[in-house]
Amino acid sequence: MSSKKQNKNAKKKSHMFQEVLTYEQITETLTNTVDGQKINHIAVSGVDAPEGASAICASLVQTLSLSHNNILFIKVHNGAQTNPAGFVAHFEQVLKHQNKDSDGNTIQIELSTKDLPRPASTQEDLLKTMMQDLENIFDIIIWDLPPTDKSARSRMVAQYTQGVVLVVEAGKTRWQTANHTMEHFRFSGCTILGVILNKKKNYIPNWIYKLLFRDS
Repeated sequence: MSSKKQNKNAKKKSHMFQEVLTYEQITETLTNTVDGQKINHIAVSGVDAPEGASAICASLVQTLSLSHNNILFIKVHNGAQTNPAGFVAHFEQVLKHQNKDSDGNTIQIELSTKDLPRPASTQEDLLKTMMQDLENIFDIIIWDLPPTDKSARSRMVAQYTQGVVLVVEAGKTRWQTANHTMEHFRFSGCTILGVILNKKKNYIPNWIYKLLFRDS
């Protein structure tokens, strides 16, 4: 590979890695104010499946439930429609504060991508309105979304949150693929809060991050 091409690739890598966050930083983002705005409504999505995005979401919910009493966790999966009435019926249950966990401070709801409206459909506006209503009810909202290459609805949902956290499997996911996914979200109007590296569903300690990115 020519030195010119190597330099170009190095710059692209550096741009992506500047947005790498640790698990602890993601948690702090949801408990602090960023640039004058309180972040309490995010989407988490893997670049490819499975990369531990669901495990990270579950850990975030568990950690945050220790200090917050009103959390909504929405897990979206690819598959058959889970409710013939669609997403409206699901969210009506949420608004009534049903399906709370044993501690009573977290509501978890599961949706199929087929429960959500199609992008650019007339019902997308209804989804947007309902998501805004949920922000007034819950302290923290976390969406666990399928990879964008599995469903265009992931980008549609994510654009109505305050930001997206991408999960990349360290040592496996090509950085070009991760960067392509980031651009897909940005093109849809989403804010990228950061990228978290995950290896075999175990979080990478800070000292390893420093070794990985000391030359980037």
